[in-house]
Amino acid sequence: MSDIGGQVEKSSTNPAAFGVWLRGEIARLGVSIKAFAEKAEVSRSRLNDWLNEEKPSMRDYQVSKLAAALGKTFDEVSARVLTESNVAPAGRAMRSVPLVNSIAAGPFRDDRAWDKPTGAWFMAPVGSAEAFALRVSGDSMEPRYYDGDIIVCEVVPDPAHARIVDGHAYAVQLSDDQFYEQCFKALFNTSDPRVIVARPLNPETRPRETRIDRRRISKLAKATWVNQRDGTD
Repeated sequence: MSDIGGQVEKSSTNPAAFGVWLRGEIARLGVSIKAFAEKAEVSRSRLNDWLNEEKPSMRDYQVSKLAAALGKTFDEVSARVLTESNVAPAGRAMRSVPLVNSIAAGPFRDDRAWDKPTGAWFMAPVGSAEAFALRVSGDSMEPRYYDGDIIVCEVVPDPAHARIVDGHAYAVQLSDDQFYEQCFKALFNTSDPRVIVARPLNPETRPRETRIDRRRISKLAKATWVNQRDGTD
């Protein structure tokens, strides 16, 4: 690959299937590669990669932008590429999971969103029949999870004694009789097996950590996948 004055091209004597199709569609529009990159709001180097791949991997927001620039539907373009919504990681299968509600990526908040299903369903790669989806609300888990992202979670049984993966993101619900609190945070073990610590990933978020007595945890779910609502190249 060469980069001369910002003009990036990847040479290939045998462009693959998707690249051939995309070049043909761009030619049909009667615009240059540079002009199309601007129209699709994608970097020139990224577009050049797509033009030389058989079935490129794309984020859903990239498929949306590409489809809009081509004057096609999301499904028409998605069928030709590997996206977050149609490829499951090894050991998982694409299934329809309930979008339960939103969860605060911030301080613990009095809420019972897990008990308030929206009625919507979401296709995602899951390894458990009890998996569900939540929409992130807040910025304390940036840059890994953004406000509006949809996370797929899998229930952790026996949260008072379950193994916690240090630094992994979890949805946590605490309860004391009729009072409920929940949030989405990275969890860490401590020297006391009865206590774990919840921390935000965003360095600007306060408080920096919250100590949790495991006996207060009524529900615990591990984030296993995220569908980011938007992004940039």
